[in-house]
Amino acid sequence: MLRERLLLMGAMASAFAISSCRLAEDSAWEMKRQEALNRPRRILWNDDGCDIYYWDKGVPVTVENARKRINWSAPTELAESKADTLIFNPLACGFCNLITDTKCGDLLTTPPAPETGKYISAFPALLEQGTDYLKLGEEFSRACGKEFFASMRMNDVHDAYWPDGKKHFLFPKFKEDHPEYLFGSPTKSLPHGCWSMVDYGEPEVRERMKGCLREFCENYDIDGLEYDFTRDPMLLKSVAKTGYASQADCDFITDYMAELREMTETIGRRRGRPILIAIRVPNAPDYCRAAGLDVEEWFRRKLADIMVADNWLKMDSYDASFKVPRQYGAKCYAAVDNICTAERKDGKQSADWHPGAIGEALASSADGVYYFNCFGPIVKVRLTADLADVYGKDKFYIANSDWEGSRLMSFIRDGYKYSKRPMVNHNIPYALKPDVPLTVTFDLIDDMKDPALLARHPKAWAELYGNVGSDYRFALSVNGSAPVTSTFEKGHFHFDIPLDALRTGTNAFTVTLKDMAAATERELVIMKGDKLLKGADQPPWRRVMRHGNSEIEERIEDNAYVFDDQTAVENHAPNMLYPLGALTDGDMELAFQMKLLRAGEPDATMLRIANGEVVEVIQFVKDGIVLKASGTKVLCPTMDAFHDYLLQLNGKRLVLSQDGRRLLEVELNLKVGDPGSKIEEAVEAVERMHEKSLMIGSMSGLGTGASAWRNLMLHGSVIALLNEFNVSLRFDTESASD
Repeated sequence: MLRERLLLMGAMASAFAISSCRLAEDSAWEMKRQEALNRPRRILWNDDGCDIYYWDKGVPVTVENARKRINWSAPTELAESKADTLIFNPLACGFCNLITDTKCGDLLTTPPAPETGKYISAFPALLEQGTDYLKLGEEFSRACGKEFFASMRMNDVHDAYWPDGKKHFLFPKFKEDHPEYLFGSPTKSLPHGCWSMVDYGEPEVRERMKGCLREFCENYDIDGLEYDFTRDPMLLKSVAKTGYASQADCDFITDYMAELREMTETIGRRRGRPILIAIRVPNAPDYCRAAGLDVEEWFRRKLADIMVADNWLKMDSYDASFKVPRQYGAKCYAAVDNICTAERKDGKQSADWHPGAIGEALASSADGVYYFNCFGPIVKVRLTADLADVYGKDKFYIANSDWEGSRLMSFIRDGYKYSKRPMVNHNIPYALKPDVPLTVTFDLIDDMKDPALLARHPKAWAELYGNVGSDYRFALSVNGSAPVTSTFEKGHFHFDIPLDALRTGTNAFTVTLKDMAAATERELVIMKGDKLLKGADQPPWRRVMRHGNSEIEERIEDNAYVFDDQTAVENHAPNMLYPLGALTDGDMELAFQMKLLRAGEPDATMLRIANGEVVEVIQFVKDGIVLKASGTKVLCPTMDAFHDYLLQLNGKRLVLSQDGRRLLEVELNLKVGDPGSKIEEAVEAVERMHEKSLMIGSMSGLGTGASAWRNLMLHGSVIALLNEFNVSLRFDTESASD
């Protein structure tokens, strides 16, 4: 008995010793992780991966030439820049389509932009010479003493654009071999996300990504990995179908993140140095969760070490994204990207956006700044996280970009509702009503009470753009100051901002509609039919369903806009939607000319109207007109010629006339929010598009038909529909004393 007790006590002591040893090892390991995490790291720079991939034809493919091409042929400037961490992205466009010596992914050997004939694929020759893209990045980072991360785009969709059905050069073989893993095809898509995305619900997809990440960890001397969910923030086909992730979806992805963490930890312990994990995500936790990315839970479970709050979707303050990760010891970085001003014609404003964006990042609780889409020699002067480099520099702040509006709607159903910032852009205009002011906040770092700055005669002003005329009057209040009245200059409204109204930190800019007299009874020509609505000519019209061949299904013919639905494919139908948020509630009229070109499915030749109270779909058929929801039909010619129509909607009462003759008068009964009132096959979203909008063309994915439209004129009480608000700060180059 004594012997058994002694054996038991010995076993317990041994177990305790082993446990203590493991605890000591774990403690030492966590200390190593903390040391790695706490190293000086103020600036992270992502190279985007194209500098070496876009190899000019005629340039010899040698390792030495490859080294010279780093940072778009400006490696010295990058080495001498203030960047602490260099993040090399081996392209990964199209899912695990890599410019590394991969066995788990696809080796990207196709030449970039083959239609230009300017470039070749250099990687087969570089591999023969014993190097690849990440080896070059590793070598460069170590030579200049900078931290080295490898980045992976988790579901990039650069390969989704197939003009004339021709496969994109970034489309990987894995997707060719497994079309069943994709969200759709070039001709068929799910309501949300993008057709070329892969479904992480498939085991082979998860294993492929895990294998490529393992290669990064085992084959290269990396300090860390970046999981880039900004390109793009959706992983599950189930989410693409509904537009929202369930808790089960979030848990599924979180478990996968835990699996990846276990792998990187195993490899890190084997080599004796932790592999840090950075995640790049949109800067709104609830938006990420709706996409299936429960980012805050990842940090609670210590599945990542570094948070990069991106500004592609500027939905909230940086600090809001940092709050939970910070509680669990993560390092947090504010992303700066030039996407917000990429389309601006004013080069000065585009240049001034960078100091403003960096200033906003520094005004937050960020540990540093993350740069993307910033390349070439400029990195030596532009990469900074130092207040002195941007203090007192000219700055430009913009509420949101047009890119942001389209991306916000592409992945999550009604994605705009997750934004804590008001949407003020061409894709999501802001309806300014007398009782709904517009308030935009910017974080300023310049102290307007600083004598050194005041000596440089600073000026501050704001600009407001919209669908409004010069007779409108607006007022701007800054941080509750006395309102400043607008002046109209060169197609936009201008406000001079008193310097004493500005302060360091968060500033609130509130715009109100001052003169309602200008917002009464207007006629707006919203479509003439003389040109296609594309590019700058499109807003505020929006395409909300996918098209087949857009060059055929949308065209100008007989000075009319033709919607020719030729594809019987779910979610595909040519149409245009016009938001009616600029109309006050009450009476409205729509005058238009229309001709039915080809009868088919009634929903393929229709006009849908929603005034915020009721909804109706007016179908133009071979022998007349049908009100879909009300069940009313009237016989009249529709195909013989263009007819003049007048639609009058007063509350629930709809009156429709043709060529001056009243066809019908009916009380509408389908209310906003009732079953059947939504545009079910929409894959894009516009704020309140189901409740208050006008749509013409086809809304039938599985049916066909053709109609021509021209001279659409909207009459009603119009309020201000705003599509841009910005603020500028300018300083004299030298002080008065100089």
